[in-house]
Amino acid sequence: MKRKGIVLIVSVLVLVGMGFFTYTVVQSNDFAEQLALAEQYFNEEKYEESKAIYLDILAEDNKHLEARLSLAKCYFSLENWDLVESTLLDGIKLDTFEEQYYIDLSYFYMYKRDIDEAIKTAENGFFRTEATELSHLLNEIESHLHIKIERSSVQVDFNRLLEVVWVDEDEQYFPVQAYYTVDDNEVGVIVAEEEDYYFSAQNTGTATIEASIRSISIKQEIDVREQVLAELLIENNNSPYEGGHISVGEELTLTANGIDYAGEAIPVLPSWEVKNELGHVSTETGTVTHFTANKSGLETIVIAAEDLQKEIHIRIDGDTKILNYEITGEGTLIFSPEEEEYKIDSEVTIEAIAADGWKFSSWDGDLSGSTNPITITMDDHKAFQAIFTPLSHSLELNTEGQGSIQRSSTNTSFDDGDAVTLTANPQSGWRFVRWEGSHRSTTPTITVIMDSNKSLTAVFEKVPSSSNGNNEPETSNRNEAERNNENEQESQEQNAEATFSLTISTASGGKINGAQSGSSHKKGDKVTLTAQPNEGWKFIRWEGDASGSSRTVTVTMDKDKTVRAIFEEDKPKQFTLTTAVEGNGRVEVIGGGSKFDEGTVVELRAIPDSGWRFAGWKETNGQSPTQITMNSNKTMTAIFEQRTEDE
Repeated sequence: MKRKGIVLIVSVLVLVGMGFFTYTVVQSNDFAEQLALAEQYFNEEKYEESKAIYLDILAEDNKHLEARLSLAKCYFSLENWDLVESTLLDGIKLDTFEEQYYIDLSYFYMYKRDIDEAIKTAENGFFRTEATELSHLLNEIESHLHIKIERSSVQVDFNRLLEVVWVDEDEQYFPVQAYYTVDDNEVGVIVAEEEDYYFSAQNTGTATIEASIRSISIKQEIDVREQVLAELLIENNNSPYEGGHISVGEELTLTANGIDYAGEAIPVLPSWEVKNELGHVSTETGTVTHFTANKSGLETIVIAAEDLQKEIHIRIDGDTKILNYEITGEGTLIFSPEEEEYKIDSEVTIEAIAADGWKFSSWDGDLSGSTNPITITMDDHKAFQAIFTPLSHSLELNTEGQGSIQRSSTNTSFDDGDAVTLTANPQSGWRFVRWEGSHRSTTPTITVIMDSNKSLTAVFEKVPSSSNGNNEPETSNRNEAERNNENEQESQEQNAEATFSLTISTASGGKINGAQSGSSHKKGDKVTLTAQPNEGWKFIRWEGDASGSSRTVTVTMDKDKTVRAIFEEDKPKQFTLTTAVEGNGRVEVIGGGSKFDEGTVVELRAIPDSGWRFAGWKETNGQSPTQITMNSNKTMTAIFEQRTEDE
């Protein structure tokens, strides 16, 4: 830390003499005892008691560094965000050259995801103090900033959305406003549409995009080409569908084709990877490969070209069938018998065992309902999901002082995700102060999401009686600075009461970026939330104090609010195949089954009885065997005719 005039200050202190230093040492020793007690209270989570001691110290010495920094820490633990900010800003006003105020305030802004203010604070601090720690802090902030772009290549005459994001330790993304420039306007230009910025490709070449956030700048190179691969299409033996259905020992010829952003064909040289090792490919790189099935089951082949990746699924028939499963929630499965592969038409009993605090809810996929244990017949490869949900949660309510709690439900046990509204009602002569425990807020009415056991305490305090001329106020012996500090504190706490709590929650399948559950916000603040689904899930809608199906929503904080994001598994559509006959014969579905994922190619074989012949399919007039693509519910009727004597 650098301070101007430090030699002059030392000289003045020497001239003052021993009296000053004696006073200073005594005061420091007194503060040491107070600071130790305040730290003890803080470690015991008695934040109000700790806060009171730090305020007393600042009443005597409002420039006391440790007391002010620790006071801000107390406010942080109490989630009094306005007071955290104002306490540190006051410290900067009192001591412009103290680097720690800038560091703590910048970290606070980062916690609140106000990255612009975090950068501004660190910049101002470095300008005034030239402290190395603040330079390191700016480098740390820069390391979390990235230009988020779907792909680093773009096709001529097409745009690519630009967005600077702050990436936290949990890999959550938070948008940050930035100013964009490009180093070569012949290759592309920056285009603004409302609040979004795009790189618009003009001519082939390479350009560097620079995003500036105050003094920090980050760069992203982008390649503009005449054609850019937009989609991979996989053909199986010249049939335009992905995946296939074969038997052990058989072979599929797979061909990859590319489509650019204009819908035109583009050459590709993909790689092929067999995921489950149930077979092998003839070549791992090339437009065409041949997959040979070695074992029965469900195989996945991963095809990658440029920075795109695609998966196709192949059903392999054999003398045995594979049972695949997934578990949602916390629990285990017991299989009887437990084998890697099962004989055709054998039966398997499955029992779901919930973990502590969870319960079995239902089956999904090739199993349905909630019967447990359940038996499945292995007439085909099967895949199912076992779903476990948390048990009910308890709600414990307490009061401190004179008052009561009004609740929207008298239950003491709630299902997971239930919402309970609580209102703190003080008795006459008392006032509500705050909620403590599982939910911290200074707003009397709050909504609690029961996603775990909850324990809350409503804290009330007695309203002070007004003093008169016959009674000396309790604070009459305190110095003027302390009284001014108390008045300022009372004003700040009154302002802090004009904050509202934001509760966010999700069911399984994703998370919400943009705020933390239980966070406090000023009245009128606009909080932007983004629903981020997990892999294999999709966002459906917002519930509670937000609505709509857009993944990003803005909530205006004019009261306590609760927002819930609903996700569901992104399963492919399934369609039903119904077979029928006219005449004497039967229809065989190769591989079995009646429900198929969208796009599945199903092979049908018409088998006439003795003395009959297959005449065609009623719907298509095709031959047997035939293949149909399941893009809707379908019925296939085989027509059989009696053979003539000549036949």
